[in-house]
Amino acid sequence: MLPKRKDERTGEDRQRALRYLMFIKEKRDGTVKARGCTDGRPQRECTEREQASSQTVSLKAMLMSCRIDTKERRYILVTDIPGAFLHVDITYTWYLRSLS
Repeated sequence: MLPKRKDERTGEDRQRALRYLMFIKEKRDGTVKARGCTDGRPQRECTEREQASSQTVSLKAMLMSCRIDTKERRYILVTDIPGAFLHVDITYTWYLRSLS
């Protein structure tokens, strides 16, 4: 992702920009945790549904997989890839804007 100044974008790009929401929380130990997300609702108006949805597993598919794993007595390992969405190849451009 690369930042762009507001005046470098066209009026249409500025109007289509998605709002970026940032949530900041102080944890019990005094550390601060921040989590950000994009309000993608306006994106649905000008993007096909398949392109606007995140690549997540359906609940039905996940439960079915769990059932098969249990039946076959498989060992299960869970992992997390921090910022995995940042490594996805995107072939189109979207702009984010802050609420302030």
